[in-house]
Amino acid sequence: DVSTDGVYYDQIKSAFERGLVSGRGYNKFAPDDYLTVADAVTIFIRAVGLEGLAPNPIAVTTFRDNDEIPIYARNAAYVAQKIGLVRGDNRGYLNPNNNLTKAQAAALISRFINYMRDGIKKDYRDRIVNYN
Repeated sequence: DVSTDGVYYDQIKSAFERGLVSGRGYNKFAPDDYLTVADAVTIFIRAVGLEGLAPNPIAVTTFRDNDEIPIYARNAAYVAQKIGLVRGDNRGYLNPNNNLTKAQAAALISRFINYMRDGIKKDYRDRIVNYN
């Protein structure tokens, strides 16, 4: 469902080949659909290669709606929560299947920039190379 002469074909193909996105399944990518919270979190975590920091095989988050997080996004949601990329709402819900709002996207991008500026250095030292 992604036309080779589509405006975003090259970007979608590149993101797919890099493993950042995989589409909706059943040979459908659905490029015109809204992005869900789970989708966005997965893209951000995969972009920096931190999905492997989640416990195997499928992580369990502390969000009250953990069981509603799609399996493909569960490890990314776990890592995103640990690094402060997502916090959930005031009742402890991530609402992973809701469409991402502009406000949520802005907050996510802001936290991602802060993490890339400061937090990733600490995580690399402390979690990846066990530097003390």
